[in-house]
Formats: sequence, structure tokens, C-alpha cells
Amino acid sequence: MSAHSATPRRAFVTGATGFLGYEIARQLVARGATVRALTRTGKLPGELGAIGVEPVRGDLDDAGALERGLSGADAVFHVAASVSMWRKQWDDSARVNVTGTRAVVEAALAAGVTRFVHTSSASTIGKPAAVQAGRAAELGDTSA
Repeated sequence: MSAHSATPRRAFVTGATGFLGYEIARQLVARGATVRALTRTGKLPGELGAIGVEPVRGDLDDAGALERGLSGADAVFHVAASVSMWRKQWDDSARVNVTGTRAVVEAALAAGVTRFVHTSSASTIGKPAAVQAGRAAELGDTSA
């Protein structure tokens, strides 16, 4: 990434199979970046493959996939998340949103990436205290 450009030369995108990550990957390519995208299936949606986005098969807890995706990258756009507001599997949410994010950050630091953009949502904040105590959460419950 040059000092005169906000566009990285080589970027790694997590969550490119989702709405926001897809558009981030597409816009990066349109601005001249080389893009790798983490995908659990090894397949990319829509036009991403056709425009040159390189799929990296793996998941957020796959250290080898993160290392491959981050090799040579100067920027990471971490958009992958478990965003369902009505989930019964809170352990999966923590695995993706907490442990997965930690893994991406640590792998990016190890790879010497100089820019890390993390996108999140209110739906990733966790299990309300009321739910942890076995009660229904009320609208506006801000306890976590």
C-alpha cells in the first residue's frame, strides 16, 4: 500500500460470501488490488472468481488457511461473523465472533500485515445476562 493510496496492493477478505464482504472484495479488485478470500467451501459467489478473487478454502479456526490467505497481504478486511439474532447455538457464535476474530488478528500480526479493518454488528455482541440466567431477554436489555 503506498502512502498516496488508500487501496492496498494485496488484501485478504474474510466473509466474502456474505453481502458486505462480497462488495468489499469486488471494490478492492475494481481499484486494482489483488484479493484472496476465505471461504469454507472453496467456492466464491457471483462474479468474484471471474474477476480474479482467489478463494482460500478454510475457516476462521484453520491456521493453515489463514496463513495462506495472509501470505503477502498488506491489508485484511475481516467481515466474517455469525450474525443471527435468534440463535440457539451461542457456543458457535462465540467460536466465530470471538475466537475466530482473535485467530485472524493473531495470524495477521504474525504475517506482518500493516492494516486490519474489522467490521462487526450489534448481533455479534453475545448472550444477554437474562438468557444466561434462563430468563427471556427483554427489548432494550443491555446486560451481557
